[in-house]
Amino acid sequence: MIAFYKAYKAEGLTLTATALATMASPVTNLGITVQPAAYSKLQVLLPSQVADPGKPISDPTGRIGTPNSVAAGNFVTATVNAVDAYFNLITAIGNIVNFTTSDIAAPPQGAATLAAGTASHSDIFITTGSQTLTATDLTTSFTGTSDLVTVLPGSNSTLLNVVHASPNLSTVIAGQTGVVIFTFNLAVQSGNHPIQVNSLTLNAQDQSGNNIAMNSAFQDLVLTGGSQPITVVASGATSLTFAGAITVSAGTSLPLTLTGDIAASPSAKTAQLFLKNTGINAQDAISTTGVGISSFGDSTGFSMYSSVMLFETGDIASTYGNYPNPFIAGTQNTTIEFYLPSSGSTVSLIIYDVMGNRTRTLLDRQSLLTGLQRVLWDGRNGSGSLVVNGVYYAQLDVDGTKLLIKIAVLK
Repeated sequence: MIAFYKAYKAEGLTLTATALATMASPVTNLGITVQPAAYSKLQVLLPSQVADPGKPISDPTGRIGTPNSVAAGNFVTATVNAVDAYFNLITAIGNIVNFTTSDIAAPPQGAATLAAGTASHSDIFITTGSQTLTATDLTTSFTGTSDLVTVLPGSNSTLLNVVHASPNLSTVIAGQTGVVIFTFNLAVQSGNHPIQVNSLTLNAQDQSGNNIAMNSAFQDLVLTGGSQPITVVASGATSLTFAGAITVSAGTSLPLTLTGDIAASPSAKTAQLFLKNTGINAQDAISTTGVGISSFGDSTGFSMYSSVMLFETGDIASTYGNYPNPFIAGTQNTTIEFYLPSSGSTVSLIIYDVMGNRTRTLLDRQSLLTGLQRVLWDGRNGSGSLVVNGVYYAQLDVDGTKLLIKIAVLK
């Protein structure tokens, strides 16, 4: 006798055949493994839902449960699975999946990479009512759409919090590009609606606090971290405005980075950018009401200043120096910096005491790439002990050309 058995769920099974009592072996057990079929679609599960594969008749959607409702502006964590026609998980898939919603007012949802055929992703809805979430495999174009989720009205957001940081720039080089000047983290401080930042205005001054024209220091500045970079070409004004919608979702922070391309021939000797709390124009993204600006957790609050940039020409001698000077050995580092106009130079950097004795070798005939170089000295000698107070000499040797600076050490 030949029998047929058709299974839809990928799992291990035991088939039992029971024969007539008159036969010598009345029962036979056969172990089999049902493998998934070919990858053919994506499955999207929302909170309170679980997968229910292998039931094409009793559960043709392959999932159990009804999605929880969500307040507008709050994140919903969805699970997406690469599955076969019967919703069995295909663990061999590691493609990138993009997410979109039926909510045209929602911000871009972004993407996730499948690991062993599955991934979790945080998504957000803005418009109240019934909405869906769709996942698309960017490699195969396979898609999957969630069940309807009910979006309820959220609460107005009334406060945007800003925290900043700025690298210690010291020397920058004429014509240098992509200099990181500021980083910001924006967060919704109250409410659960997203906040839309419509514009952000920065001002420029020299190290004495005098206003300077933006184009006396920069070619352009770029703000990244929103849906796309915003570039502003520097002008003769002492301030510039980045105008463009940047959405800050509730429950997470949005990092922004400000980079600048230095003017080829800057007329300013020094420059410092700063942001006032009045320089941020923002509103609740749903109700469109204005929001306040705060700086909880920031080191200084408003106004927020970048470090001072000292402009130098792109040669070794004019850029060779250190900061701070003097510095406290064991507590501080001093940064020794210099600019290399070409790659492949052989560079040594050695610290000597006033008697000419070698104290510490920081670089030993190293080949470095072009650009601004920064080397730290912590005030210790080659044996790891702190040096005594006094004056030391840092000798820089670039392809046989030697330069010397004095460094004062305190303890």
